[in-house]
Amino acid sequence: MFAKRNRLKKTADFKKVFKDGKRAAGDLTEMIFLQNNLDVCRFGFIVSLKVSKKATVRNKIRRRLTEAVKLFTSSIKKGYDIIFIVKPKIVGKTQPDLIKNVEQIFRKTKICP
Repeated sequence: MFAKRNRLKKTADFKKVFKDGKRAAGDLTEMIFLQNNLDVCRFGFIVSLKVSKKATVRNKIRRRLTEAVKLFTSSIKKGYDIIFIVKPKIVGKTQPDLIKNVEQIFRKTKICP
């Protein structure tokens, strides 16, 4: 789990990113990002009921995706609000698949040089 200052928690923050953010999609996730004029990046993860009806499965996916994103936090440009939306294809994928997907999206958007 990220530190409190690195998490998107408020509904208003999510709405702002959804409304004004840019989108990039990978095979397993979609990313929406927006500059936030802060000195930190804040992250939010959305795993809907479409992915799995079981909360334990959704929470496991959220934890694994969080760990995959943490690998890149030191190289991500500062000052972004980033939301990851999980696609149903993610169920059953391995951790290396998640890491590859996250890296692909970060490279595509040039947030992570």
